[in-house]
Amino acid sequence: MSEDRRRLAGSAGAAKSVTNTVPIVFTGEPDPVGTRLVASLAHPGGNVTGLADEHADLIPKRLELLKQVTPSAARVGVLRNSANPSTSAQLQAAVDAGRALGLTLVPVDVTGPGRGDIDEAFVAIAEARLGGLLVIADPILGNHRARIAELSIKHRPPTSGTHRGWAEGGLTTCA
Repeated sequence: MSEDRRRLAGSAGAAKSVTNTVPIVFTGEPDPVGTRLVASLAHPGGNVTGLADEHADLIPKRLELLKQVTPSAARVGVLRNSANPSTSAQLQAAVDAGRALGLTLVPVDVTGPGRGDIDEAFVAIAEARLGGLLVIADPILGNHRARIAELSIKHRPPTSGTHRGWAEGGLTTCA
């Protein structure tokens, strides 16, 4: 897969790659400029527009809250869907914020869209004995938030999700 094609991954990117005339509206895209869905937030241009969701901006606060919950934690996992190009800005924000808090961040990739893929990621999380878990904003992870909450409770790493629905599912901290 070419770099351009990979950066346009996701349903809006796939739609954009096949048409420049049909209007495309995306929702909750964390980095529409970085993934080249739009030219800019102020002037998207072309046939694609939508609602940007700036999750990366909240990551420092989410890590700060996680550190307050587990002050002895030195290593925190970052659960992400590495196939989603929007997660790279969030991962970089996490690495930068973690460094400032004295945390070592350990990326934990979910390698597919199924429940078994979430279960496999939690095997890696348990084996790594991480002091906490930060979940990166992603539609696949959001679809599995109940399973992620269930496994977080079972394996006990304090876990930070991206919105209220994560807390309602039983996670420790949410921003």
